[in-house]
Amino acid sequence: MSILLICALSSMVLAVIIPLISIVFQFSESLPLYATEPFECGFDPLSPHRSSFFVQFYVVGVVFVLFDIETMLMIPLLHNNLAQYEWSLIWLFLWFILLLGLLMEIVYGSIDWKEF
Repeated sequence: MSILLICALSSMVLAVIIPLISIVFQFSESLPLYATEPFECGFDPLSPHRSSFFVQFYVVGVVFVLFDIETMLMIPLLHNNLAQYEWSLIWLFLWFILLLGLLMEIVYGSIDWKEF
């Protein structure tokens, strides 16, 4: 058997086994209610164990990481291949897609800070 066939078969087997394992653990015995609460020496907790957070922090962080990584990857591409017209068009097209995504985030208001 070829290596490609072995890899394909093992991928299919894993694609079936992993969801089955997840289903088995999903229906396992659940914890009692007191086991999921925070422990504070037998007293009622002072605050709820779940604190609220703002999604905008994550959105701005993801947008920053996206632009940072894309910039770090595109600057050497531009520097090395500036003389070739095709590479310049590809670079400009990728930047256009990134800026279009940023404009969509701004228009939909997902970057705006909302007061709660």
